[in-house]
This record gives sequence, C-alpha cells and structure tokens, in this order.
Amino acid sequence: MLRQTTATSENSTLEVSRFDDVTTSQIDLTAFNDSQDASHGKSQEQILAGIFVPIFFGIIFCVGLVGNALVITVITKIYRRQPHGMNNTNRFILNLAISDMFFLLFCVPFQAPLYSMDGWPFGSFMCVFCEVCQKVTMLASVYSLVALSFDR
Repeated sequence: MLRQTTATSENSTLEVSRFDDVTTSQIDLTAFNDSQDASHGKSQEQILAGIFVPIFFGIIFCVGLVGNALVITVITKIYRRQPHGMNNTNRFILNLAISDMFFLLFCVPFQAPLYSMDGWPFGSFMCVFCEVCQKVTMLASVYSLVALSFDR
C-alpha cells in the first residue's frame, strides 16, 4: 500500500512516501539556505574550519616535528657521551618523543584535509592504518607518562 503526503509552503517542500513499513523522505527547505553557502551546502563555520584547521594542523605538525627531533637528538647525544648508559627518565622521555613523532607523521597529515573535504580521500587501508596509529601512539604516550611519573 503506497501513501504519499506532500506539504508545501511558500519557501519549503516536504514530500514523504510510505510503502508498507518503508518510509522515504525528500526535503527541500529553501529557507535554510540563508545560513548556508552556495558551495555544497556548507555553513560559514564549516568553510572557515576548512580553511583554518588545516593551517593550524600544519603549524602543529612543523613545530612538533622540530621539537621532537630536537629532544631525540639531545637525548641520543647525551647517551653517547655517558659511559654508563641512559637512565630511566631519559629513556621514558625518548619514548614519549618517538611516539609523538609517529603520531605527527602518520596521523596529523591525514586528519587535516578532513575539515576541507567531504569524505575520506585516502582509501580504506589508510583509514584503518591511521586509526590504529592514533590508538597505538596515544597508548604509548600515556604509558610513557605513567612510567615517568612512577619513576619520579
């Protein structure tokens, strides 16, 4: 049994078709378009986020990469100069810097374009890979900080 209902006002149209237990809806609300831009129905907030969030992610990527590279360089130079090896605190800080570096390399560049694109453009393998990298690097960072606090 097919029932079709149409409600129309001067700026909007709502059409609902019902066929047994399956309902489909088609909504055209032109009054809504005042707050949205003409490009793919995005609001101004979404457009601004699509511009500024990748810029901020780029700044975070560059600063984090340089900072973690400096930490790794300094700790490895200290390790080479000390005859007795690396102490636990430096080992945990090195582990934290390496996990941050992996996060910056494998997660941040793939998350930034999501704010300016409509979907995930990198394929299903990279989707799973980035999710796994996020979880693993997060756990490595958290456990490094917990071990560092227990060591202190």
